[in-house]
Amino acid sequence: MAVVALSVNVYVSADTVPVPQRGAAHGFLTLRSMDGRQLATGEQVQTVNGNIVKKRLTFRFNDGSLDDETTEFTDAGPLRLIAYHHVQKGRAFPHPLELTIDPPGGRVVVRDIGNTDADYVEEKRLTLPADLSNGLITDIVENVRPAGLPLSVSYLAATPKPRLVRLVITSGGIEPVATSGATQQARHYVVDVRLGGIEGVVSAAIRKSLPRSHIWINAGIPAFLRAETPLGVDGPTWRIDLAAPRGK
Repeated sequence: MAVVALSVNVYVSADTVPVPQRGAAHGFLTLRSMDGRQLATGEQVQTVNGNIVKKRLTFRFNDGSLDDETTEFTDAGPLRLIAYHHVQKGRAFPHPLELTIDPPGGRVVVRDIGNTDADYVEEKRLTLPADLSNGLITDIVENVRPAGLPLSVSYLAATPKPRLVRLVITSGGIEPVATSGATQQARHYVVDVRLGGIEGVVSAAIRKSLPRSHIWINAGIPAFLRAETPLGVDGPTWRIDLAAPRGK
Protein backbone atom coordinates (compact mmCIF):
# COMPACT_ATOMS: atom_id res chain seq x y z
CA MET A 1 0.00 0.00 0.00
CA ALA A 2 2.16 2.84 -1.21
CA VAL A 3 0.54 6.00 0.08
CA VAL A 4 3.24 8.53 -0.64
CA ALA A 5 3.06 10.99 -3.52
CA LEU A 6 4.29 14.56 -3.66
CA SER A 7 3.69 18.09 -4.82
CA VAL A 8 0.11 18.42 -6.02
CA ASN A 9 -2.06 20.87 -4.10
CA VAL A 10 -5.70 19.83 -3.85
CA TYR A 11 -8.77 20.64 -1.84
CA VAL A 12 -10.74 17.62 -0.66
CA SER A 13 -14.50 17.22 -0.45
CA ALA A 14 -16.41 14.10 0.54
CA ASP A 15 -17.36 13.10 -3.00
CA THR A 16 -14.88 14.69 -5.38
CA VAL A 17 -11.43 16.24 -5.22
CA PRO A 18 -11.16 19.59 -7.09
CA VAL A 19 -7.64 20.72 -7.97
CA PRO A 20 -7.05 24.49 -7.84
CA GLN A 21 -3.25 24.23 -8.24
CA ARG A 22 -0.79 21.75 -9.72
CA GLY A 23 2.56 21.81 -11.48
CA ALA A 24 5.73 19.99 -12.45
CA ALA A 25 7.92 18.79 -9.59
CA HIS A 26 10.96 16.66 -8.79
CA GLY A 27 11.52 15.26 -5.30
CA PHE A 28 13.84 12.86 -3.46
CA LEU A 29 13.06 10.48 -0.60
CA THR A 30 14.68 7.98 1.74
CA LEU A 31 13.08 4.77 2.97
CA ARG A 32 14.19 3.28 6.28
CA SER A 33 13.23 0.47 8.61
CA MET A 34 11.60 1.57 11.86
CA ASP A 35 14.95 1.07 13.63
CA GLY A 36 16.61 3.59 11.30
CA ARG A 37 18.41 1.40 8.73
CA GLN A 38 18.30 2.93 5.24
CA LEU A 39 16.74 0.44 2.84
CA ALA A 40 16.17 2.43 -0.34
CA THR A 41 16.44 5.79 -2.06
CA GLY A 42 13.38 7.28 -3.73
CA GLU A 43 12.66 9.74 -6.47
CA GLN A 44 9.43 11.26 -7.78
CA VAL A 45 9.00 13.11 -11.06
CA GLN A 46 5.73 14.88 -11.85
CA THR A 47 4.79 16.40 -15.21
CA VAL A 48 1.76 18.25 -16.50
CA ASN A 49 0.33 18.11 -20.02
CA GLY A 50 -2.83 20.15 -20.37
CA ASN A 51 -5.27 18.78 -17.83
CA ILE A 52 -3.35 15.53 -17.34
CA VAL A 53 -0.94 15.19 -14.41
CA LYS A 54 1.47 12.25 -14.39
CA LYS A 55 3.76 11.30 -11.55
CA ARG A 56 6.19 8.44 -11.14
CA LEU A 57 7.48 7.42 -7.71
CA THR A 58 10.37 4.95 -7.62
CA PHE A 59 12.17 3.31 -4.69
CA ARG A 60 15.39 1.47 -5.48
CA PHE A 61 16.44 -0.83 -2.65
CA ASN A 62 19.95 -1.64 -1.49
CA ASP A 63 19.24 -5.33 -2.14
CA GLY A 64 18.15 -4.70 -5.75
CA SER A 65 14.38 -4.71 -5.08
CA LEU A 66 12.19 -2.16 -6.85
CA ASP A 67 8.96 -0.32 -6.08
CA ASP A 68 7.79 1.63 -9.15
CA GLU A 69 4.43 3.46 -9.10
CA THR A 70 3.01 5.60 -11.92
CA THR A 71 -0.20 7.60 -11.39
CA GLU A 72 -2.09 9.65 -13.98
CA PHE A 73 -5.07 11.82 -13.18
CA THR A 74 -7.07 14.64 -14.69
CA ASP A 75 -7.88 17.98 -13.10
CA ALA A 76 -10.50 19.00 -15.66
CA GLY A 77 -13.06 19.58 -12.92
CA PRO A 78 -12.73 17.16 -9.98
CA LEU A 79 -9.53 15.19 -9.57
CA ARG A 80 -10.05 11.76 -11.17
CA LEU A 81 -7.65 8.86 -11.46
CA ILE A 82 -7.35 7.85 -15.12
CA ALA A 83 -4.46 5.35 -15.06
CA TYR A 84 -2.39 3.54 -12.46
CA HIS A 85 0.52 1.10 -12.74
CA HIS A 86 2.46 -0.34 -9.81
CA VAL A 87 5.31 -2.86 -9.87
CA GLN A 88 6.92 -4.39 -6.78
CA LYS A 89 9.65 -6.97 -7.21
CA GLY A 90 12.61 -8.36 -5.34
CA ARG A 91 13.38 -9.77 -1.92
CA ALA A 92 11.91 -6.77 -0.08
CA PHE A 93 8.36 -7.83 -1.00
CA PRO A 94 6.71 -11.03 0.28
CA HIS A 95 4.27 -10.92 -2.65
CA PRO A 96 5.93 -9.33 -5.72
CA LEU A 97 3.29 -8.15 -8.16
CA GLU A 98 2.31 -5.86 -11.00
CA LEU A 99 -0.99 -3.97 -10.66
CA THR A 100 -2.64 -2.12 -13.55
CA ILE A 101 -5.84 -0.10 -13.14
CA ASP A 102 -7.82 1.45 -16.00
CA PRO A 103 -10.52 3.41 -14.12
CA PRO A 104 -12.48 4.65 -17.20
CA GLY A 105 -12.75 1.10 -18.58
CA GLY A 106 -13.06 -0.61 -15.20
CA ARG A 107 -10.23 -3.02 -16.08
CA VAL A 108 -7.98 -4.29 -13.29
CA VAL A 109 -5.05 -6.65 -13.85
CA VAL A 110 -2.92 -8.18 -11.09
CA ARG A 111 0.12 -10.20 -12.17
CA ASP A 112 1.92 -12.34 -9.60
CA ILE A 113 5.60 -12.02 -10.48
CA GLY A 114 6.85 -13.90 -7.44
CA ASN A 115 6.41 -17.29 -9.08
CA THR A 116 9.57 -18.02 -11.07
CA ASP A 117 7.91 -20.88 -12.99
CA ALA A 118 4.92 -19.04 -14.42
CA ASP A 119 3.16 -15.72 -13.84
CA TYR A 120 -0.35 -15.86 -12.42
CA VAL A 121 -2.67 -13.20 -13.84
CA GLU A 122 -5.97 -12.11 -12.30
CA GLU A 123 -8.06 -9.84 -14.56
CA LYS A 124 -11.40 -8.30 -13.61
CA ARG A 125 -13.91 -5.77 -14.84
CA LEU A 126 -15.14 -3.64 -11.94
CA THR A 127 -17.28 -0.57 -11.51
CA LEU A 128 -14.64 1.73 -10.07
CA PRO A 129 -15.79 4.71 -7.97
CA ALA A 130 -14.91 8.29 -8.87
CA ASP A 131 -13.00 8.77 -5.60
CA LEU A 132 -10.51 5.96 -6.27
CA SER A 133 -7.37 7.08 -4.43
CA ASN A 134 -4.55 4.77 -5.54
CA GLY A 135 -1.41 6.90 -5.82
CA LEU A 136 -3.17 10.00 -4.47
CA ILE A 137 -3.40 9.61 -0.69
CA THR A 138 -0.69 12.11 0.22
CA ASP A 139 -2.06 14.61 -2.31
CA ILE A 140 -5.35 14.38 -0.43
CA VAL A 141 -3.99 14.80 3.10
CA GLU A 142 -1.72 17.68 2.07
CA ASN A 143 -4.81 19.82 1.65
CA VAL A 144 -7.70 18.27 3.53
CA ARG A 145 -9.37 20.80 5.83
CA PRO A 146 -9.82 19.85 9.50
CA ALA A 147 -13.58 20.26 9.14
CA GLY A 148 -13.50 17.63 6.38
CA LEU A 149 -12.26 14.87 8.71
CA PRO A 150 -12.85 12.02 9.05
CA LEU A 151 -12.68 11.51 5.30
CA SER A 152 -13.39 8.25 3.48
CA VAL A 153 -12.08 7.42 0.00
CA SER A 154 -11.99 4.22 -2.02
CA TYR A 155 -8.82 2.20 -2.67
CA LEU A 156 -8.17 -0.86 -4.82
CA ALA A 157 -6.07 -3.30 -2.81
CA ALA A 158 -4.26 -6.25 -4.38
CA THR A 159 -4.34 -8.73 -1.47
CA PRO A 160 -3.31 -10.43 -3.81
CA LYS A 161 -6.66 -10.54 -5.63
CA PRO A 162 -8.10 -7.08 -6.43
CA ARG A 163 -10.59 -5.86 -3.84
CA LEU A 164 -12.15 -2.45 -3.29
CA VAL A 165 -11.84 -1.15 0.27
CA ARG A 166 -12.38 2.18 1.98
CA LEU A 167 -9.59 4.22 3.53
CA VAL A 168 -10.67 6.37 6.44
CA ILE A 169 -8.44 9.38 7.15
CA THR A 170 -8.53 10.90 10.64
CA SER A 171 -6.51 13.51 12.49
CA GLY A 172 -3.69 12.56 14.86
CA GLY A 173 -3.21 16.16 15.98
CA ILE A 174 -0.25 18.54 15.71
CA GLU A 175 3.19 17.10 16.46
CA PRO A 176 6.85 18.18 16.12
CA VAL A 177 8.75 16.31 13.39
CA ALA A 178 12.54 16.46 13.00
CA THR A 179 13.67 16.58 9.37
CA SER A 180 17.13 17.44 8.01
CA GLY A 181 18.31 18.74 11.36
CA ALA A 182 15.32 21.03 11.93
CA THR A 183 12.11 20.48 13.89
CA GLN A 184 8.84 21.48 12.25
CA GLN A 185 5.27 21.44 13.44
CA ALA A 186 3.29 18.86 11.47
CA ARG A 187 -0.28 17.71 11.10
CA HIS A 188 -0.46 13.98 11.74
CA TYR A 189 -2.95 11.98 9.67
CA VAL A 190 -3.95 8.37 10.34
CA VAL A 191 -5.15 6.14 7.48
CA ASP A 192 -7.16 3.00 8.33
CA VAL A 193 -8.65 0.29 6.11
CA ARG A 194 -12.42 -0.26 6.33
CA LEU A 195 -14.33 -3.02 4.58
CA GLY A 196 -17.97 -2.01 4.91
CA GLY A 197 -20.17 -5.07 5.34
CA ILE A 198 -17.41 -7.64 4.85
CA GLU A 199 -16.78 -9.48 8.11
CA GLY A 200 -15.01 -12.53 9.55
CA VAL A 201 -11.81 -14.12 8.33
CA VAL A 202 -11.64 -12.14 5.08
CA SER A 203 -11.92 -8.85 6.97
CA ALA A 204 -9.22 -9.81 9.46
CA ALA A 205 -6.87 -11.03 6.72
CA ILE A 206 -7.09 -7.83 4.68
CA ARG A 207 -6.64 -5.57 7.69
CA LYS A 208 -3.58 -7.58 8.65
CA SER A 209 -2.23 -7.25 5.10
CA LEU A 210 -2.93 -3.51 4.96
CA PRO A 211 -2.41 -2.13 8.48
CA ARG A 212 -2.72 1.46 9.67
CA SER A 213 -0.56 4.12 8.00
CA HIS A 214 0.61 7.51 9.31
CA ILE A 215 1.43 10.66 7.34
CA TRP A 216 2.87 13.96 8.59
CA ILE A 217 2.27 17.19 6.64
CA ASN A 218 3.87 20.56 7.40
CA ALA A 219 1.41 22.57 9.51
CA GLY A 220 2.41 25.86 7.81
CA ILE A 221 2.64 25.53 4.05
CA PRO A 222 1.14 22.06 3.43
CA ALA A 223 3.96 19.80 2.26
CA PHE A 224 4.88 16.18 2.85
CA LEU A 225 7.35 15.55 5.71
CA ARG A 226 7.12 11.88 6.64
CA ALA A 227 5.11 8.67 6.33
CA GLU A 228 5.10 5.36 8.17
CA THR A 229 3.43 2.71 6.05
CA PRO A 230 3.83 -0.74 4.54
CA LEU A 231 4.56 -0.60 0.82
CA GLY A 232 3.47 -4.14 0.09
CA VAL A 233 0.92 -6.72 1.17
CA ASP A 234 2.03 -8.45 4.41
CA GLY A 235 5.13 -6.25 4.40
CA PRO A 236 6.63 -4.44 7.40
CA THR A 237 5.94 -0.80 8.21
CA TRP A 238 8.70 1.46 6.87
CA ARG A 239 9.47 5.16 7.31
CA ILE A 240 9.65 7.53 4.34
CA ASP A 241 11.31 10.94 4.69
CA LEU A 242 12.26 13.77 2.39
CA ALA A 243 15.88 13.75 1.24
CA ALA A 244 18.22 16.39 -0.12
CA PRO A 245 18.76 16.36 -3.90
CA ARG A 246 21.52 14.00 -4.96
CA GLY A 247 24.57 15.38 -6.72
CA LYS A 248 25.93 13.98 -9.97
